[in-house]
Amino acid sequence: MTRTAIALLGLVVVGFAVWIYGRTRAIGPRGRRVGAGLAVAGIAAALILAATLALPGELAREAATAERDDFGYQPFSHVRLNGLVAEHQPVFVNLTAAWCLTCLVNEHTALGTQAVRRAFAEHRIVALKGDWTRQNPEITTFLQEFGRSGVPLYLLYDKAGTPTILPQILTEAGVLAAVGNI
Repeated sequence: MTRTAIALLGLVVVGFAVWIYGRTRAIGPRGRRVGAGLAVAGIAAALILAATLALPGELAREAATAERDDFGYQPFSHVRLNGLVAEHQPVFVNLTAAWCLTCLVNEHTALGTQAVRRAFAEHRIVALKGDWTRQNPEITTFLQEFGRSGVPLYLLYDKAGTPTILPQILTEAGVLAAVGNI
C-alpha cells in the first residue's frame, strides 16, 4: 500500500472516530463510554497507520520507485522554453502543483506509462515541469497567457513552435495521439 493510501485511510479512520464520538454523546452514559472507546480505538488505529508511513523499508522502496519513474523533466522557465522553441525542438510543458490531485493522477496514469516515455524519447521531446505549488509568479503569468487561472496545464510544442493544449484530464491514448501529430 502506498504512503498516500495509508495516509488517506488514516484520515478516514480519524474522521469515523470523531463521527462516532459525536453521535454517542447524547445517548446516555453507557453510549458515551462505547463512543469514547470506539473513538480511542480509531485514533489508535490511525496512529499505527501513521507509524507504518515511516518504516525504512517502505521509504527505500518508494525512493527506488521515484528514481525509476523520473521522467527526465527539466525545470520550466519562459527563457528555457523560448530557447528550445527557437531551436525547433519539440517540447512538453507540464505545469503542476503538489496539492493538485488531477495533476498527480495524470502523472501516474498517463504520463508515467512506458508507452508515453518511449514516444517522448522517439520524438526527442524535451519535458519541462513548472511547480506552481507556491504560485510562482512566472508560472502564473504563463498560465494567464493560455487563459488559465490554475493548474494543470499541459502543452505540447511541435518543431515549428506551435503549442497544442492538451486536456486537463489526460489519458495515455490522448497523449500518444498528440505526440503522433507533431
